[in-house]
Amino acid sequence: MGMSIMTQEELIAQVKRERRFRARLRAYFHSLIHNWTALIGFIIILGFFSIAIFADVIAPYHPTEDDYTVGMPSFQDPFLITGDTPTTGFPYLMGTDWAGQDIFSRILYGARSAVLAGTLAISVGLFGGILIGSLSGYLGGSVDNILMRIVDAWMSIPSFFMLLIIVAALSDQPWNPAGKYTLLIAMFFVGFMGIPGYARILRGSVLAVREMDFIDAARATGSSEARIIVKHVLPNVFPIILVYATMGIGGAIMSTAGLSFIGLGARPNQPDWGGDMNGARYTFFDHPWPMFFPGLAIFIVVLGFNLLGDWLRDVLDPRTRDV
Repeated sequence: MGMSIMTQEELIAQVKRERRFRARLRAYFHSLIHNWTALIGFIIILGFFSIAIFADVIAPYHPTEDDYTVGMPSFQDPFLITGDTPTTGFPYLMGTDWAGQDIFSRILYGARSAVLAGTLAISVGLFGGILIGSLSGYLGGSVDNILMRIVDAWMSIPSFFMLLIIVAALSDQPWNPAGKYTLLIAMFFVGFMGIPGYARILRGSVLAVREMDFIDAARATGSSEARIIVKHVLPNVFPIILVYATMGIGGAIMSTAGLSFIGLGARPNQPDWGGDMNGARYTFFDHPWPMFFPGLAIFIVVLGFNLLGDWLRDVLDPRTRDV
């Protein structure tokens, strides 16, 4: 097997591309650290994923331990440092819930459900949106008309009510005992109902890219339509995909938490921010902290994704980027 040898011109072109790539990365990093809102969003998201990964190391208590097993008091006030401090010596930073479970530990473990919700839902939504949007925008004609009419009908469906119907119907099935897979079902259908929105966004971007000269040059060299879409079209709309994926994760987390809040998500006693708020709503006026802190966690994480998404839109959009 012979080795391919690069010419001097090809080597110079490759070095220039690598230098431009490194320069662009440095410019993005410089923009990030000098944009305090984007930096806050990045820190929130970095902390969010770190907590989800290392929850079992960070959490001072097991999330399902209650006062019947280890003597933890029900509705212990938050920020307790003295008095009834547990024998471990670690205070109840956010108090305990009705079962004596440490709220701080449950929030840390609940980040794992939030990560799974965001990544699974956005993966389903983007996969379907990229497939439909790229085919519709690139092929055009009757294919575009048919796919867009399907998307129009899809978008006319009240998404949240449809989610309620689907998740409620599938939660009471023999293959789903005690709602074992209900949270995963909710995550999947949150992403499924987001497909038409992503398809419309991607279609518009693909329509603009397909008219560019390098697409005509790729056709002239004999490249297949599938190869052009994968190698030339999608890489050029990737910035749009990245921006909407970042913002969409926050929305997916909030939608899944909403389903858990009404009892169509996490199983009882499973650490989940929406599920914990559901369990605490009956005692909110007497003991607000079991509901307040999970809600605060949802707010902070969604805010972080929105802040970073706004910055990505500014730096990746050629019309607005300043780097």
